[in-house]
Amino acid sequence: MKTSGRLNESFREIQVLFSRFYTTILNQYDLSLPQYALLSLLATSGLMTMTQASRKLHLSKPAITNLVDRLEETRFIKRFPHAKDRRIHLLKTLSKGRNLVRKIQNRALSLPLRTLSSFKAHEQKTVVHFYQLLSQNIIRALGEKRKKR
Repeated sequence: MKTSGRLNESFREIQVLFSRFYTTILNQYDLSLPQYALLSLLATSGLMTMTQASRKLHLSKPAITNLVDRLEETRFIKRFPHAKDRRIHLLKTLSKGRNLVRKIQNRALSLPLRTLSSFKAHEQKTVVHFYQLLSQNIIRALGEKRKKR
């Protein structure tokens, strides 16, 4: 089998397995994947309008409203009116939400990091480089601009 065929097969398999892995972690915190996506977005991006969150996550405004309602009930985020325009609502993560995102990210990353540690140093650099390029290409495909780190 060609390298591209093996990569294709491996990618399909890992995609399903990683989704199951993430879902298992999120279920332990009673979060859905869309709820976590919004919470994580807010934790990393800071203050944001509901419209911005809707665009970033490619979800409808009613869907964002439902996610916000649930995350606000659990005191992970706070919604409040814009100072100059009452029609606009701003979203912000609370410390409880930021702490949960950090905990989930640590748990989700522990397995790939443990796996990566079994590679030699030069192989690790190649894998990290691959994921950086993959990330850049996905962002380009989505038509988004990435912030410089």
